[in-house]
Amino acid sequence: MAAAMRFFLMMVIFFVAFSTPQAAAGDSRSRSVSIRTKPGEFIGVRASLNIWNLSLTADAQYSTSSLKIYQGFGIPGSKLSVIEAGLMVNRKTYSDNEPRLFVRWSTKHGGHDNGCLNFECQGFVQFSRYILVGEVRSNSSVFRGNQESITVLISLLTDGNWWLDVGNEPVGYWPGSLFNNEMKYGNVVEWGGAAVINGDFIDDKATFPPMGSGHFPSEGEFKVAAYMKQLQVLNRDGQYEDAPSGDGVVITNEAPTCYGLKDHGNDDGSSGRHFYFGGPGGKC
Repeated sequence: MAAAMRFFLMMVIFFVAFSTPQAAAGDSRSRSVSIRTKPGEFIGVRASLNIWNLSLTADAQYSTSSLKIYQGFGIPGSKLSVIEAGLMVNRKTYSDNEPRLFVRWSTKHGGHDNGCLNFECQGFVQFSRYILVGEVRSNSSVFRGNQESITVLISLLTDGNWWLDVGNEPVGYWPGSLFNNEMKYGNVVEWGGAAVINGDFIDDKATFPPMGSGHFPSEGEFKVAAYMKQLQVLNRDGQYEDAPSGDGVVITNEAPTCYGLKDHGNDDGSSGRHFYFGGPGGKC
């Protein structure tokens, strides 16, 4: 009965969501930190993301904490498809510094690009009536105080669609048709943060916004810097595995003067595979 109801709601919301008009994506400039797997075959990615308010000072700025699954990453001449979900503080879109749930997708091949953020184009289909893409996450972490997080899962189900779950709630899905039903698995997954300046506002005075909690991991880790923990991948056999560490991942930091990333592997049983990240931003 529950499965039938889920299918019925899915079909209803599918037609509503696909009535949204197309919107062009703007140019942007970003700085990111990330932990990325080496090539494999994955049908899902999961993590618990720390929730923070951030003090963004310009409407052109936004900052994210997210996980991604790619198909075609690092394969010359192939179509590159990306599915992303996580938390975002976006002054340009929402005119505040509140953390919100966001989704994004894109495909790039032969000079043709498709995709967008949230519902800016026909793409992600909202399913849940209880957790909404774009809604404020009202419980945020407190510096050196109580910590709040959400568990985010992106996974391919037998219906051929890529589903987003937050906690135990199925939030919505990216239809397999967005990727011509060719994205049968991802070849790389990634966890990390990004700080972005919208392209319309870039000039010599532009500064990058804070990321994570706005503090470096070197200033302190738990209750100071942002974290991602319980990093897992879902293999093609439908089994969850801890994300690899050491030589099994690629760690990137595009702006070490503005942001940091401290990888802890799986050295703490309560946090599982985890890392700390973030920083204050600035000219970088």
